[in-house]
Amino acid sequence: MGKNLLKYLLAVSLIGLFFTGCGNETPGKDTTSSGEDVKEDGKKQGKEKVSLSIWAGEEDKDYIATVTQNFIKEHASEADITIEWSPVVEGQCRNALLGDILNAADVYTTTDGDIQSIVAGGAASPVTNPSEIKENNLASAVDAVTVYGQTYGYPITADNGYFLYYNKKYLNEEDVKSLDKILSVAAKHKKKFAMDWSSGWYLYSFYGQTGLKVGLNKDGVTNFCTWNSAKNSIKGTDVANALMKIGRNPGFESTGEGLEGLKKGQSHCICQWRMG
Repeated sequence: MGKNLLKYLLAVSLIGLFFTGCGNETPGKDTTSSGEDVKEDGKKQGKEKVSLSIWAGEEDKDYIATVTQNFIKEHASEADITIEWSPVVEGQCRNALLGDILNAADVYTTTDGDIQSIVAGGAASPVTNPSEIKENNLASAVDAVTVYGQTYGYPITADNGYFLYYNKKYLNEEDVKSLDKILSVAAKHKKKFAMDWSSGWYLYSFYGQTGLKVGLNKDGVTNFCTWNSAKNSIKGTDVANALMKIGRNPGFESTGEGLEGLKKGQSHCICQWRMG
């Protein structure tokens, strides 16, 4: 009962919502319960007692608390429900799950890039209402939670992409259409264009539109990468050489912390490239 009950609780909100293949309980920081003890002398004396656990990011804490409380109230006549939340960053969820599946959460959020690995590792169960998910979500979002024809989760957002923030004091709408121009303006004013140069998520933006590909094999565990291809019109070495040129530019800086300074106008960065 528990998992079918909870899937409607979080289906409308969290990065990708999944159910583990087991029903074991995970200790959480916050516990929400309807508070009624329904067992006495080993026999049920009323409503079924259901304990569930959730893994979700720290930023969702207040939301999780509100929604779980509302859900418990809505279904108070059906069961005595206890829901425990533990903060787990979506990008770290896969390793946490596959490292200890038997003690994993009943429900968790994760990134679309980890779904096949999680399914292959036996840490996700197919949903029971795939047609409903298809009707209420973008096709691309549904595809992201579908593995070999089966749907394993509830899409939360379809807005994961690259964002460019810039200071209009130095850059205009035409300037930001060219990275070369951005770097030139930054260097001229002794400022920086900042991005996380160590992350594959960001570096993919340079390879992804060239015909060079990276992805997960059908086994859901190993991957393939053609970034070193010498057959494309744009070769892997072409992209690598361009990246080195960017990295040496005096107007460039590798960092993941420039956005706050950019917003406050106190940073030496005038442009920040981020994912969201």
